[in-house]
Amino acid sequence: MVQVPAFSVCHEEPVDAIDFEADVVGTTYVWASSTPDAVGQEVASGAGAMPGWIAENLTDEPQQTTVTVSPTFTADGVGCPGEPMAFGVTVQPVPQVNPLADLVACEDEAVPGIAWTTEVAGTVFEWEVDALNVGLAASGSGSLPAFVAANDGLNSLEAVVTVTPVYPNAPNNCLGSPESFELTVHPAPDVVPVADAIC
Repeated sequence: MVQVPAFSVCHEEPVDAIDFEADVVGTTYVWASSTPDAVGQEVASGAGAMPGWIAENLTDEPQQTTVTVSPTFTADGVGCPGEPMAFGVTVQPVPQVNPLADLVACEDEAVPGIAWTTEVAGTVFEWEVDALNVGLAASGSGSLPAFVAANDGLNSLEAVVTVTPVYPNAPNNCLGSPESFELTVHPAPDVVPVADAIC
């Protein structure tokens, strides 16, 4: 048989039907999935091609099933079984980031870095800022770095920081729902010199 490579998909990603192949023309196949419910597979076993389905993982850990395919060549009323072939299917969890509190700082204030938290181990993070004048880069990966709040104006500045949780899954990563918080930077007041009074 032609080996089907193991593969992984994201929650709610379509899994294509798989047609099995062998060098011997006329080979038939029966297949069985070890834990179909874990990956949302509606059909646990069958003959011929394995039908596609919509992958499902409602847990916070990767879920896997092993599909075992048994080939048979039949001629002259005799069925000759071949060596079974197995491959794994993994459905990754939905990545998640915990809600974030709004942040308020003053001009030139040193703001400590922020490490995002999650309930799904293995999640990484991408973040972006919708304003470039508050002391932060426009975007980045991982934690939000420490920065010095900036505001050269006379009014408070507001920016929205959006964090997207990502579960690595080559070639296409799995994305979760983004969380946002508001960053407000207040200006530093200036003292206006007052002219000396002359009597």
